[in-house]
Amino acid sequence: MSGMDDARGAVESGAPGVGLRILVVDDEPGIRKVLAVMLAKEGCLVSLAAGRVDLERLLAEEPYDLVVTDMRMPDVTGLEVLELVHKRSPGARMLVMTAFPSADATIEAIQKGAVDYIIKEGDYLGRIRQFVRETLARGRDESGAGAVMEVRGEARTDFLIGDSPALVEILKVIGRVAGRKSTVLITGESGTGKELVARAIHAHSPRRAHPLVSINCGALTETLLESELFGHVKGSFTGAISDKKGLFEAADGGTLFLDEIGETSKAVQVKLLRVLQEEKVRRVGDTRDILVDVRIIAATNQDLAALIREGSFREDIYFRLNVIPIQVPPLRDRTEDLPKLVLYFVGKYGASGRGRGIEVRPEALAALATYSWPGNVRELENVVERVIAMNPGDAITLEALPDFIRAGGGATAAGPVMDIPPTGISLEAAVNEYEKRLVVKALQLAGGRRAEAVRLLGLTDRTLRYRLDKFGL
Repeated sequence: MSGMDDARGAVESGAPGVGLRILVVDDEPGIRKVLAVMLAKEGCLVSLAAGRVDLERLLAEEPYDLVVTDMRMPDVTGLEVLELVHKRSPGARMLVMTAFPSADATIEAIQKGAVDYIIKEGDYLGRIRQFVRETLARGRDESGAGAVMEVRGEARTDFLIGDSPALVEILKVIGRVAGRKSTVLITGESGTGKELVARAIHAHSPRRAHPLVSINCGALTETLLESELFGHVKGSFTGAISDKKGLFEAADGGTLFLDEIGETSKAVQVKLLRVLQEEKVRRVGDTRDILVDVRIIAATNQDLAALIREGSFREDIYFRLNVIPIQVPPLRDRTEDLPKLVLYFVGKYGASGRGRGIEVRPEALAALATYSWPGNVRELENVVERVIAMNPGDAITLEALPDFIRAGGGATAAGPVMDIPPTGISLEAAVNEYEKRLVVKALQLAGGRRAEAVRLLGLTDRTLRYRLDKFGL
């Protein structure tokens, strides 16, 4: 049999998806077969390709309504598949799936026309089925892949570490909006990585050849902030000994990142609003307007809606800024990313002064995972750097961690139920939920290795298999 096994689902007429043509591209025969059977049951006509040769032949034969492709294959990448589909079958919706997620791949897949990006874990087949059903409900006339934006050069966003659903959703939003000029408002607690999100948007945008200029609005007085943003002319105030270009002018053609936008005064907000509306700036003390082409990305750890109610933040500028909202979750809400973050920071700080790699002992990783991290990713990075600097060995042990980490640092998502509400609880349901979270946490810490999860939980392999089946994991 050739690399292409054409499996066209012949289903009874009247099935909801009869006639929907789907092309599945994956080098693993088992996955192709499972998808063919599942999608045929949805009433679809399914063609299967194992690589580039099959893909090019099938695309030349007929157009497709939907293409489902793996990201990493021996002779073709998922991004190359997206480009070929865009040229040969431009009306197709495109779905990318991968077992090896990365920030860059996610963003670029969305930019090249993918409607969704699914990681091969958990019930990913169910998510593909749901995507197909949504395509059926949407109708082919609305299914186009949309504009394709090429990413120039080697824009790297590997600093966005992790593959949790929350982070992947953010990466998909970045991919969809990076090519636009729409303003973006990034919200989230301190230390969650809001500036990294802004840098990723800029790095994957057509503006990446121009400057990304950042300023912390809360670090300057009103007068200094106004001068920094808009510039000034000589003699406009005491100390203005020469003309000065503002950051809006410095960022012309690029992106201006306004961190802690909630700290600005109403006077500065009025001037910012004018720039957003008219794309013009006026230096302090000047009478001339200067045209600027700048994309604005703002960020805050405050509740701007509450500030509006208090009267300290203008509602009109809020609406101007909040065109594309991105909420960055705290680290405690994406703990599945913590082991990857720890290993990344260990590699970053351990490589600078030691010849050999540094091992993170399982009990140390478990303690790091159960801490609540009020300072989020920034706090985690600082802790890892401190531990490596203070401990000369080749392993991070439980004893090497700060006392507040070993003590647990307060309640966590996986902690036991401590309070019983007046309405009462189901003890069995609460115990099951706590047990499920511990199993999931052990699997995350073990990197999916069952033997290591068995050791961490103190179970037998048979008992762990029972719990995996019990919880549908």
